[in-house]
Amino acid sequence: MSLLWLTAMISAARPPACNNPPEGCTSATPGQMAMLLSALVLIAIGNGGISCSLAFGADQVNRKENSNNNRALEIFFSWYYAFTTIAVIIAVTGIVYIQDHLG
Repeated sequence: MSLLWLTAMISAARPPACNNPPEGCTSATPGQMAMLLSALVLIAIGNGGISCSLAFGADQVNRKENSNNNRALEIFFSWYYAFTTIAVIIAVTGIVYIQDHLG
């Protein structure tokens, strides 16, 4: 995500603004495209780990000898989804704020 942010903040990491579309626009250089695509690939790899964290966490909580095993799993899933939702709300709000005030 930091690499993707850098493509927006560093002017050399993105093509110049297009003032006269379509004939006055210049395309991205191979280096700029490589930086953008590598950022997107790293984000995709990182998102792959998010879906695994739910199963790994549930495996840590799941104890067959515990009489309250089902309740422990319910609490874990409730908190997991609550924090995931809160994180998404903060991320989306933060991105909109940054784009409106700094972008």
